This record gives sequence, structure tokens and C-alpha cells, in this order.
Amino acid sequence: MLKGYQEEANRLYQQTGTAFSVGSQAILKLSLLAYYLTVYTDIIKSNFEQAYYVDLFAGCGLTQINTTGDIVLGSAMLASQVPKPERKFDKIFLIERNAQSASSLRQLLPNATIVPQDVNTVDLDVLLGESSGWSIPTLGFVDPEGMDPNWAVLEPLLKRWSDVMINYHPDAVRRAAGRSREESYARAMTEFFGTEDWRNVPRTDEAFLNLYVSQIHKYKDIVVAAKVRGQGGYFYHMIVAVKKTKGAQGWVSAIERAKKHIENSGPKLIETLLQVYAEKQDTMDSY
Repeated sequence: MLKGYQEEANRLYQQTGTAFSVGSQAILKLSLLAYYLTVYTDIIKSNFEQAYYVDLFAGCGLTQINTTGDIVLGSAMLASQVPKPERKFDKIFLIERNAQSASSLRQLLPNATIVPQDVNTVDLDVLLGESSGWSIPTLGFVDPEGMDPNWAVLEPLLKRWSDVMINYHPDAVRRAAGRSREESYARAMTEFFGTEDWRNVPRTDEAFLNLYVSQIHKYKDIVVAAKVRGQGGYFYHMIVAVKKTKGAQGWVSAIERAKKHIENSGPKLIETLLQVYAEKQDTMDSY
């Protein structure tokens, strides 16, 4: 889904000179987001007058794959560019605490609402609208580097009429859990999960993930968690949370199919996506 944006990404990089360095596994989550954006906006904007996009860790708009040097559109730019002209988001909200990155976003996306704050200081109900905003479908993208955001920030987004994509990092949770006898780490665990129940589950990646998913399930009927395996044993989980509606939700079955491909293919899928993006391979036919 990222193929075809290489020239635009390189042109914008010449304009800003700023790109966030990421590992090769980022190509997969960005590809999945691009895929989801296409399906979601096609359906939502066919049935509703407005739709919002909110990115809790928006970055600078561009990313650079550190193993290949390729410049790729980041999540915020994908939200702006991927939907068809008649299916664009009516409002795009981008939260980014790094001043240089926020400045780059303003340059690239002058019509977006840029919030240059730590996400844990942002009131999403105020940002998105406490009244009219609740009736507007919203797609949220949550891609932290570690154990963020606090549940108090994420919960208002989950309560809304929203679909939310979350990248969950088990290594960060594992590290905090290992030091949870220290007050600061125990507090961080409670703030992240939104409950003290983390104290009562087995100290395993699976148990902590299940607790996080169960918290999300309080507000979303459908929660799909796909395990993304990178090189050297590294992995994270891509979680898609959707509130079931009476109408068709074609993007849900699309995500469930994607989950199977992601988990069955492992690091090989990441390598294939990089090859396709670099135009060294034409298609993803084998997937």
C-alpha cells in the first residue's frame, strides 16, 4: 500500500530535511495503516458527512528506514495523502511533543491541527470536541516508542465513536514490570493499564497483553491483536479496536486477514514489503 509514494516522500524530504529514523519493521505497520485508511475512508465517507483522524505520536511526517535509507511517508502524511480526494478526513489532529518535529508537521500539513505537547498532558475530549465530536467517526493511530500513553488519555478516545490502531510494546511493559517494586515503575504500570490488576496476573508477555486487550474490550466489541516479528527475536503487537455497528464494517474482515498474513509470514513479510517499496519486486502476490 506504500508503493507509489516514493517520489512524494523524497520530494518532501528535500523540502524539510527531517525524517525520523526507524527499524525495518516500521514498513509493516505503515503499510497496514495505509491499507486501513483506504478501506476505512471509502466506507465511512460513503455513509457519513464527516470523519476525523487523530495521531497521538505524529512524528515529523516522514520516516527513514535505517537499514535501507528509504524515505517513507509517516502516519500523519499517510492520513492526508492515502484517502481519495472525495474521501479525505475533514479534520486531522496531530500530537507531537518534539518541537522540531511539530514544526516539520506544520510545514507539511498546514491545514492540520498540530498539538506540540506531551500526549499525557492532552485532553482528547477538549481537542476533538466534547459534544459534536462524539457523533463524528474518528480513526485514531497510537504508535508510541515505549509504554505510552497513559490509560487516562487513551480511554476517552476508546469511548468515542472511533476505530483505534495501537502499537503495543511488550518489551517496555516487561522492563517496567521487572522493576515494579520501585514506586515509580509501579505507578507507570497502573497509569498504562488503567488498573491495579496488573499486580495479579502472571508476569508473562501474554498475560499483560491479555489484560491490556481486556481493558480495550470495555469500549470496543472487536479487538484484533497481531504479533509482528522483526529480526533478532524482536516483536510487538499491532492492535486494532473497533466498535461494532449495525452496518457493514468491511475493514474488520480485512484486518483479520492481514493478521493471518502477518503472523504466518514473520520477518519475511517485512523483507518483501521493503523490496516492493524499493521497486525491486513488483507485487505482494505470494501474500
